[in-house]
Amino acid sequence: MVDERALEEWKQLEEIIGRVETREVHTRGWMLVLLGAQVAALFSEKTRLPSPVFATAGISVVLLFAWIELVLRTPKRRAIARARQVEASLRDPTIPYDGPLLTESFTGPNKEPSWQLMFREVRTNAFWAFYLAAAILVAVFACATP
Repeated sequence: MVDERALEEWKQLEEIIGRVETREVHTRGWMLVLLGAQVAALFSEKTRLPSPVFATAGISVVLLFAWIELVLRTPKRRAIARARQVEASLRDPTIPYDGPLLTESFTGPNKEPSWQLMFREVRTNAFWAFYLAAAILVAVFACATP
């Protein structure tokens, strides 16, 4: 017999994860929009942006948006960890369901500190590859202009 509370908590966690992932995509999109505007200013005849200014502004934008995404990913990682626990209890009836613990899974006293989650997230390929590629593009564009 499936515990309806566990199923409901799992659905809510999946919704939270989906919303955070949507915000991550939007964050990356806005970063690309800002970098695109800077590239346009770099190559524009009317408002020529000097290369050092472009490089500084571009790297600053990349770092700012990387930080924003890290802040967004912290609650997502907590939701994923809790969803795994709930899924285990849904799959195996011998594992007791200990919830609902939605609030505690995000703010409980025994939670791993956010900075540790962020540090672990930085080391994932899904995170650093995108921002490293953006920083390399900024450097290439900065070097491509006189």
